[in-house]
Amino acid sequence: MEDSHIADLTSLGQGKYIFGVFDGHGGIFLVTNYLILLGMEVAEFVKRHFVKELVKNENFKKGKY
Repeated sequence: MEDSHIADLTSLGQGKYIFGVFDGHGGIFLVTNYLILLGMEVAEFVKRHFVKELVKNENFKKGKY
């Protein structure tokens, strides 16, 4: 599976929730004898970091979304 998702009902507080599906299509690449699952890596990276980066964003803090 190359996709990841977020269903977060707690991190944003104040009645704000976040749901997201990240399509990790992309494929497998062979680079100097290492397989790189690029699409899956990106989708997982977004899953791990999206919420913490969002709450640091100044526009989000000001309610400009």
